[in-house]
Amino acid sequence: MLLAAAVCWLFTASGTAAAHAALLTSDPASGSVVKSAPRQVTLVFGESVRLFDDSIRVIGPDGGRVDAGAPQNLVGEQNAGRVALRKDLRPGSYTVAWRAVSADSHIISGAFVFAFGHTSATAPVPAIRAAPAISALYGTARAAGYVGYALTVGGAGFVLVCWPAGASHRSIRRLLQAGWTTLLAATASALALSGPYQSAGPLSQMFDTSLLIGTLHTPIGSALAQRMILLVAVGFFVWLLCGQLGRMPDPQQQRREEAASKQRDIRRGLAAVGLVLSGALAVNWASAGHAAEGIQVPLALLSDSLHLLAMALWIGGLATLLVALKPIARQQLPTPTSADRFSVLAESCVAALVVTGTYQSWRGLGSWEALTGSGYGRLLLLKATAVVALVTLGSLSRRHLVRQRNIEAQRSSAPLRPVVARTVRVLERADPATGAVGDDTRRLRRSVMAEVAVAGVVLAVTALLTNTAPGRAQAVATTANTQPADLRATVPYDTGGTGPDASGHVLVSLHSTPTTGTSQLKAEVTNAEGRPARVAEIRVAFTLPSNDIGPLRVSLRPAGAGRWTAPAVQLPFPGEWQLAVTVRSSEIDEATGTTTLRIG
Repeated sequence: MLLAAAVCWLFTASGTAAAHAALLTSDPASGSVVKSAPRQVTLVFGESVRLFDDSIRVIGPDGGRVDAGAPQNLVGEQNAGRVALRKDLRPGSYTVAWRAVSADSHIISGAFVFAFGHTSATAPVPAIRAAPAISALYGTARAAGYVGYALTVGGAGFVLVCWPAGASHRSIRRLLQAGWTTLLAATASALALSGPYQSAGPLSQMFDTSLLIGTLHTPIGSALAQRMILLVAVGFFVWLLCGQLGRMPDPQQQRREEAASKQRDIRRGLAAVGLVLSGALAVNWASAGHAAEGIQVPLALLSDSLHLLAMALWIGGLATLLVALKPIARQQLPTPTSADRFSVLAESCVAALVVTGTYQSWRGLGSWEALTGSGYGRLLLLKATAVVALVTLGSLSRRHLVRQRNIEAQRSSAPLRPVVARTVRVLERADPATGAVGDDTRRLRRSVMAEVAVAGVVLAVTALLTNTAPGRAQAVATTANTQPADLRATVPYDTGGTGPDASGHVLVSLHSTPTTGTSQLKAEVTNAEGRPARVAEIRVAFTLPSNDIGPLRVSLRPAGAGRWTAPAVQLPFPGEWQLAVTVRSSEIDEATGTTTLRIG
């Protein structure tokens, strides 16, 4: 009940949402018609962005590019970019396509249209995006990084906390080394691929030294470089862990108690060093992700770091347990006490994941609607489903373990021996009729194997989440570039003519389309008797006095008796817009009425 109440509070609590890297304003404005040819296009975002040589493209009515030179950040304003335009612009509609890298390392992109002199047909503009091969390689590198981190941190945690003797297990040593190697290779690959991925350039730019140097000055590039340095220390730690704890005590040693005490001291020292290194890696990861921007940054960094650390200890520990359960001749196997310790560790990690995950979900989504209405929210739902399945499988594994221990205790009056070791001996005799111990062990290993498979899904979804704009950022972009649905205003008119349709009312309605950032405008004209009026022309113009924008003129087309429509209207800013409706009933009779519309 307490957790449910906390979740409800988090999703309903009010607060100021950070803008993130959504495009907030532009000059010329989206949907505007300017009287003189603009000399440049300026974009203003909600946070600092990185621009590349091809980040802003301006396409003329004939399909040719009219931008001149590379775009630049404004002096002292890293959240704004500008590109110069050619001086020979012709009247018509121009499309601006843009792509930038936000401060939290996410790719943001979009497009809008403005007109010079008058509107015209627009040429098709392909989206600015990285090649599919680069996107696939970059995504794979980020996912492999999570796998390597989980195996390294989770494997070391399992050995230090649950089963110190596992350091002498050949397969576990290989698992730790494979985890560290995977993490190192994934980090180096992500660093090399960041440049061409962000700039939407060719794969050969991986070897472009100048682009790599530029990447190192970005938050994600700096974080990856720092991670490479940390991994040198982590590699030395893994070597010490396997070398020191992996030494089996000498049976002929006279001072066994002294040796055991020394081993405990070594383990405590390694545990302290391991906690510092794994925590540093987690903070490094968080500093280049969603937590580094937006609201409550210090708390978000702490929460994200704890979330990553708990994930690694749980999922990496599961993978280590699976390897430890594999029957290998003359290999020491984990005891029931080791499994019990891991159960306690896993339960603690799950609790930490629930608390930090709830907070991060609220911070990233910002509303209940974003849970199903954004890609980020749908990925969160998929991840939550996978985690619930993982917890369910963990409970099943625990049940098999308890049952196994009970059977073993009933079969032997001697002190409880390692259950898995006894099971292996039963399996080696290849006699299925010896009892249920072997069957339960096989079920336990299959259950843990299923847990590891589901954990792989969790890691894959986590990698996708880190590269997806949060729901808050998408909401800001929608608010900045669209207007609420179904806005209506009625404007009376009287053209002064003598016909039956010379006076009446015009009902103007706007219906927004959030996916494209445009609205459909409809006008229904009725005469004084309430019947559809037949008029010669309807003209509509929007003005935002507070921002000195407009008039933005809209051309309407007849769509039947008394009905007029314009399929694509863009009002780029919220505020009190003045709506002017001009009705012409004959060649010489026309009238203009005005009203106010609240947008946003």
